[in-house]
Amino acid sequence: MYVDLDLARGGVVGELEYRVALRLRDTSSADMLVRRLGRMGFEARSWGEMAGNILRLIEEEKFFSNVLMATILVISSLSIMNVMLMLTESRKKSIGVLKALGSTSLEIFMVYFLLALIYGLAGYLLGVAASLAVSRALGAISIEVLQGGLRIPFILDTPLLLGSLGYALLVATLSCGYSAYRASRLNPVEVMRFE
Repeated sequence: MYVDLDLARGGVVGELEYRVALRLRDTSSADMLVRRLGRMGFEARSWGEMAGNILRLIEEEKFFSNVLMATILVISSLSIMNVMLMLTESRKKSIGVLKALGSTSLEIFMVYFLLALIYGLAGYLLGVAASLAVSRALGAISIEVLQGGLRIPFILDTPLLLGSLGYALLVATLSCGYSAYRASRLNPVEVMRFE
């Protein structure tokens, strides 16, 4: 229901109390709006003022979530590096044959480097598909706050998706760089001698 502010100010009589909740596009302007409404004679409080403990809890949760995600990313990049090193070790004979047939170190390096990029892209696509499936299954998180409910939807925005794509490719590239370098430096004579 929309009511003119002058009409609302003049229409309040007796013991009646009206409460109006406003949703802002820019939440950082809430304090400015509170001051402005105060100058107009209304008692106004921002959601941050009324639910300060919840906001502090959310900030702490964000910090610990970021620490957990950073730990998971380090462990996963070490796992990717381990898989690529094992792949290189298991393909020593094939790499030796390719080098004996005339493949250059750069060509071998590029094969493993492109393989790392393909793995990174495949992991990214699987991760996005899984996150979309989970977010659609959950829908939104609902919290009971201040005599009402707060619904927090899951949002996947383009900058986040592009940033995570860049990070996935960076981790795959850095994790597999050493493996690709080792594969390109194999001496075919030494590999064939032990087979």
